[in-house]
Amino acid sequence: MNLLEKMKSDLITAMKEKDKERLTVLRMVKGAIQLEVINNKKEENEELLIDVVSKQIKMRKESISEFEKGGRNDFIEATQKEIDILSEYLPKQLSSEEIDVIIDDIFKKVNPTSPKDMGAIMKEATPLLKGKADMKEVSNKMGITLDHLKVAMTKIRKLKIIDNKRISMKLMPIIKQNNYNVMLFNWYLE
Repeated sequence: MNLLEKMKSDLITAMKEKDKERLTVLRMVKGAIQLEVINNKKEENEELLIDVVSKQIKMRKESISEFEKGGRNDFIEATQKEIDILSEYLPKQLSSEEIDVIIDDIFKKVNPTSPKDMGAIMKEATPLLKGKADMKEVSNKMGITLDHLKVAMTKIRKLKIIDNKRISMKLMPIIKQNNYNVMLFNWYLE
């Protein structure tokens, strides 16, 4: 049973069991899917469900941060329950280590030379990670790695080494370390 069928089945079960919280959330998801189908002429499928559920979770996380600012713990708990229900209709989430491995593979494939290559990196990452990881977290990890790359490339340019493509591939192990300055000069001395 795919996620869309599971959602429809759970909607019927929630109606029969009179589970108001689950029923409200699932009806909202069903309505959002139908809205996407009508407005954007999309086909109702599992990919659309993942997109809709991801957007709904993102909206609720933003709401939680606003509720925290306002000190509304009652709304925080209710919204967190909704997030828990919605999370059931996403694919298994990847761990931080699995995300790091995928990001490393993408960096090897794209071979970025500066933070300007973020668009190309995200273009490769989105199909692999969408729905399986928080894309904000993925973007942050890539941004940090690109910042390290920028610092390392600047230091290498000061050492009068110019071939960016070759350098960026050699720098990937260096960038993954927090003390990339020491490793950078060790690499240069090799």
